[in-house]
Amino acid sequence: MSNINDAFLTSLLIIAAGYILKKLKVVSENDGKVVSKIVIYLTFPALILHTVSSLQITSALIFLPLVPLAFSMVLLLLFSWLLKNKVDALKGVVFMSVCGFNIGLFAYPIIEGIWGKEGLQHLAMFDVGNAISILCISYILGFIYSPSRERHKPVDAATIFKMLITSVPLVSYTLALVLNVSGFQMPGLMEKFIGTLARANMSLVLILLGIYLNIRVKKHVRRPLIYIMAARYSIGLLLGLVLYYLLPFEPIYKTIALVGLIMPVGLTVIPFADEFGYDQALPVSLASITIVFSFILMWILILTLQLA
Repeated sequence: MSNINDAFLTSLLIIAAGYILKKLKVVSENDGKVVSKIVIYLTFPALILHTVSSLQITSALIFLPLVPLAFSMVLLLLFSWLLKNKVDALKGVVFMSVCGFNIGLFAYPIIEGIWGKEGLQHLAMFDVGNAISILCISYILGFIYSPSRERHKPVDAATIFKMLITSVPLVSYTLALVLNVSGFQMPGLMEKFIGTLARANMSLVLILLGIYLNIRVKKHVRRPLIYIMAARYSIGLLLGLVLYYLLPFEPIYKTIALVGLIMPVGLTVIPFADEFGYDQALPVSLASITIVFSFILMWILILTLQLA
């Protein structure tokens, strides 16, 4: 139990360090964009390659990407009914906010600190489905209900395909899986290079979370924010517990499925909202507040159910 608390407290201290640096004006959120690019284009792909290329893929693991996809579909059906008489601008931003999770820029460093490489390997498979949910479903729905839809070209198969092949995380997953299936062994120097970059990912991501952390909520988005959070966490927790107690797989598999379903809102909702002309107040507030809430909930859940 002390190891779990140490992992969470260490993560919390690093996040706090990033937040304090921002408050002292040593760094700004614009500086955070630079760190974010380093993570997305360098350390996170290295972590994926380092983790997934050596993963022993089983038939059970192939089911794991379906979990975040199923979660997104359940929430989309729920909010399609709840918002059937609401304006498209609200529907679009809510639909984008209920699809997927913040895995790469939140879950990875915490999972690594608690379950090590084995936890990362299972989380990577979970994130494959999550990436599809965000990059395909969320993006398409954001376009369909966009307040500025007339200014955009129609989203066709070519547009989606281009987005997928230019997504660094998704390309990294694909390459890592190809290397895994082919049995290709990286040369020693390359393996050390990628391993060193992968180890840097944890600290950079946690510092980045601190830099971006902002829990202020504008009054006009409080109600939809509460509804979205209530739905995400209640359904995620319920589905996760059902899978945890019913799936006939090893404990680490069921644990990652459960923990993955209470992760924060994906950060991609912010650039998507900007691209399609939505009010960004709701996605920005959701991204920050769900980080805090997920951190606390995961800590409580792991200690209560003795998941580690």
